[in-house]
Amino acid sequence: MRPIIKELILGATAGNVVGSMTNDTKMDIELMYGFVSLTTDATVANRLVSVGAVKADATLMFDAHAAVPLTASLTSVHLEFMQAVSRETAIVNNSVVVGIPERMIIPAGGTLRVNVTGGVATDSYTARFTCKEAIA
Repeated sequence: MRPIIKELILGATAGNVVGSMTNDTKMDIELMYGFVSLTTDATVANRLVSVGAVKADATLMFDAHAAVPLTASLTSVHLEFMQAVSRETAIVNNSVVVGIPERMIIPAGGTLRVNVTGGVATDSYTARFTCKEAIA
């Protein structure tokens, strides 16, 4: 039996707001890959984008972020989150790869949280992650 594939999507969100995508299924899901696309509006501060798995009771289970901050002079960056890859330490062509665990689980009722440390209200980001039902 093939696992059911699910997408977690976060529409345009202000850079100073923590975004959440809820696993509204009755099963745990495994994060396979995804991206966060950030557009910055001001050169006031460096940004650090992180993605975390959070249980329904708000307990943080795991947090992944780029090994390099996004410098204030960048106006756009694409962060690609992939299983079992090493973390890049440089932004190349406004893109950086961030490794996540091979079995990053979002429990039923839990959320995938996106946070932009240093983000401002006029920044904007979107996110899209592909998941599958977790097999015990």
